[in-house]
Amino acid sequence: MPRQVLQASELSKSFGGLVAVDRVNLELNHAEVHAVIGPNGAGKTTLLSMLAGELSPTAGRIRLEQQDVTHAGSAERARSGIGRTFQRSAVIPGFSTLDMVRLATLNRGGLQLLQPLANNKAATASAQRALARVDLNDRADSVTDVLSHGEKRRLEIAAVLALDPKILLLDEPLAGLGPDESRQVVALIEDLRRDRAILLIEHDVDVVFALADRITVLDNGRVIACGTPSDIRASTAARDAYLGLEPA
Repeated sequence: MPRQVLQASELSKSFGGLVAVDRVNLELNHAEVHAVIGPNGAGKTTLLSMLAGELSPTAGRIRLEQQDVTHAGSAERARSGIGRTFQRSAVIPGFSTLDMVRLATLNRGGLQLLQPLANNKAATASAQRALARVDLNDRADSVTDVLSHGEKRRLEIAAVLALDPKILLLDEPLAGLGPDESRQVVALIEDLRRDRAILLIEHDVDVVFALADRITVLDNGRVIACGTPSDIRASTAARDAYLGLEPA
């Protein structure tokens, strides 16, 4: 039976009179890719930001395994095992790739923050493992400014992996990538799903249907369909709101 690692119950977020997320229920299992799709303005990134602890919900509950983390901040959730990437590049210019990932490990706590990064053996070991996982170990000494867009995307994922998260929240990881770089990131996601849960926001519908075990469709902040890729292809509500597909 699948092991549930994250659960959102009746999750809502309002900004004044605007309801961005409206009573969303969502579950994420270990070793699963669960995609969240929908038109622009559907509430996808707002939902992700609440799960990551960057936004506080107006109502509802978030549970990480058996722990209620509804009111925990992003740093606490990162330490508890939730890692998140962003739509826009979070790469730090002027750093080497190794130093950027080493710096990310400081969010874990328990490391010696005052010593130089290069002298921090725990941070270095974590960073080297993360770079190898995303196939950037040969770029460890490269300055981030010279990386391709696809390499920067993989570096961002490496910075999250350095914290050894149970859950990855990936916000449009293929945005702006060409075909070859997209294939590299898709292959990376396929590899990462083996030992952690992944919640994916992505506009490339072909990739979503190829990767996802389950798909949740949002429209105007509400869940209008949830199920397997076959369920979603057959959903009239999903086709009308976003997919525009004929029934399979």
